[in-house]
Amino acid sequence: MNEQQAKAYDPTALVDEPEDEPGTLRDEEGNLLPSFDPKYTDSFKGLLYVGALSDTFTWLQHDFQIRTLRDGEKLAIAKIIKPYSDTIGADRAYAAAIAAMCIMSVDGEDLPTPIGETRRAEQWGQERFDYVKDNWHASTIDQVFNRYVALEDLAYRVVEALGKASAPEDSNPSSSAI
Repeated sequence: MNEQQAKAYDPTALVDEPEDEPGTLRDEEGNLLPSFDPKYTDSFKGLLYVGALSDTFTWLQHDFQIRTLRDGEKLAIAKIIKPYSDTIGADRAYAAAIAAMCIMSVDGEDLPTPIGETRRAEQWGQERFDYVKDNWHASTIDQVFNRYVALEDLAYRVVEALGKASAPEDSNPSSSAI
């Protein structure tokens, strides 16, 4: 046997890895990803579920439940923090607004909401923002904000993996198809 024929031998390569269940998603590094609510495949209304993820975490003995935001909520944040634009407080206002909008509950309780049955994101978000900025300290806001950023990143990775999983095997269009 010469040097060119000799190769490293990995004895674990012979061990069969269990196959994923159908529909299991993994990112490019092979990490297991969650999935969206199966309703995401429904016609038209399924788009309501694409990108919708929630997370629960404990921080300093408090249980937080957060969720990803819809674009209307993100645009409401832009209006809510407008008074802080071009000031040294712009980043703090943004973090507080994200934290206020993404919270589903803290220790099983919702943040204060406007009186009445309003669902306008700006009015609802403004009251939540005012509560968070006036009552929470930076360390709590930062923790929620950082967890939200990680959750939103995860949602984008799931969308990307779903796109790859549903792409046709020959995803390069031929010149005759154009």
